[in-house]
Formats: sequence, C-alpha cells, structure tokens
Amino acid sequence: MTDIPIQIANMTSPIIVRADDLWSPTTIATMLLAIATIGLTILAIKQARSAKIQAESLKTQTDILKQEFESSHRAWVAVSDKEMIFNPTNPLQLIFHYRNYGKTVATNLRERWNIITTKPTRDSLLIDNANLTMPSVNLPTQERKITISVPPNFLASIVSEQGEVYVWVIIDYFSLKENKGQYGVIAKFRRDRSSEVIDEWII
Repeated sequence: MTDIPIQIANMTSPIIVRADDLWSPTTIATMLLAIATIGLTILAIKQARSAKIQAESLKTQTDILKQEFESSHRAWVAVSDKEMIFNPTNPLQLIFHYRNYGKTVATNLRERWNIITTKPTRDSLLIDNANLTMPSVNLPTQERKITISVPPNFLASIVSEQGEVYVWVIIDYFSLKENKGQYGVIAKFRRDRSSEVIDEWII
C-alpha cells in the first residue's frame, strides 16, 4: 500500500497516511484539528491587530484631550481692548495695555519693544532683545501696561508728510509646566497719530 504525504499549512512536517486510511476517523480528526488551529491563529492575529489599532486610537484621543485641557487652562497673554495709544498727558509716550486672558499665571514674563523707522518683520524680531525687562508674573485677568518713550525726532517723523514710524511689542512668558507662550504685535503710526496693526500673533 502506498503512503501519501499530506502537507498542512503552519505544520513543520507533513502527515504521512496510508491511502486506505486517508478518510479514516483519525485522519479526518487530525486534519480538522489542524484547520481549527490555523483558524484560531488567524483570529488571534486579527484580534492583536484590532487591539493595537484601538490602543493607538485611545492614545490619540488622550493626546487630543490633553491638548484641549492645556489650551483651555493655560495662560493667554494678549493686547487688551485699550490697545496702544498715546499718553494723553505726555505726547512723548505710548501706552500699550495687555492682559492675561487665561486661567493660570503667566510666569517668567518678559517684555521687549522698540520704535524704528524701517518696517520690521516677525522673523527679524525673534532675537531682538531691545528694552528687555526683568522677569515678572501676570495673574489671570490682570491688566498691565508698557510705557514706551517716543524720541522727539520720531514724533516729528510721525507728523511729517512722508515719515513712517513702526512700534513693535513682544511679550514672552511660560505657562503650565514650562510651556512657552508669546504675544507679538507690529504697528505703524500715521500722521494723525492713529495706528495700523500690520502683524500680530499669539503662541
């Protein structure tokens, strides 16, 4: 009687059966067991992949919730509704008002500003530390002001026909476990002393 080798996937060696035993109960049971084993292996792989996808999805959702929490609870420093105005009692001073709109304290807050006659860009101000102040804190809802001295020759440029004067203010601070925040504004002053914001950002 001829022996017939039967190779079943995922098994290291073929099952050797005699031809007249090919459909014996033992052979059929062995084949069914092998098929069931393969099916369980495939199911386990699918479940593992599904669990991995769910874990990645859960991590993404957790990250989003964390970002939303930090965004809603951090300090947010920006210009107040008083904006930047000339001091009514001193024409050689500009007053810039800002406040913390967030729910936590803005720490290590440092102000920097300048008045120039050439139009600046945001990138050009990244490392400009003109008039840099000492670190301080800004409490939630607290409004503060920066007094900017205007040199007489700059004031003359403002009121002249062709003169252009630009004022920029940047406020750097930290919030919620040393997360860095920044508010910046660049304004152009017209002849009538009104201002036009040409760039503004908040980080």
